[in-house]
Amino acid sequence: MVPSLRHYFPEHWIGKDNSLTIGQPVSDVIAFIEALDLGPIDLLGHSRGGHISFRVAEERPDLLRRIVLAGPGGELGALLSLPAVDGAAIAPRKYVAEAGA
Repeated sequence: MVPSLRHYFPEHWIGKDNSLTIGQPVSDVIAFIEALDLGPIDLLGHSRGGHISFRVAEERPDLLRRIVLAGPGGELGALLSLPAVDGAAIAPRKYVAEAGA
């Protein structure tokens, strides 16, 4: 199932208010998953949806079995960094799946 987020198709939004924040769609997706009542699910998010999916995983990891982020947009924060080694933070790695791997 794929939900349509507020201010996205089929809704037409003309951008005249400040209601397009990251908190509202995160709450909406959490409510959607809870309403499905399927137990932990696999969640895939692309672009802004990737950012929203990441925030859902932060707030409610119990709802998710697996998460896939495809080109997540927005500032995801320091949680993606690896622990510091000798006082220097390590940048997140990029993993690329090889065909047939």
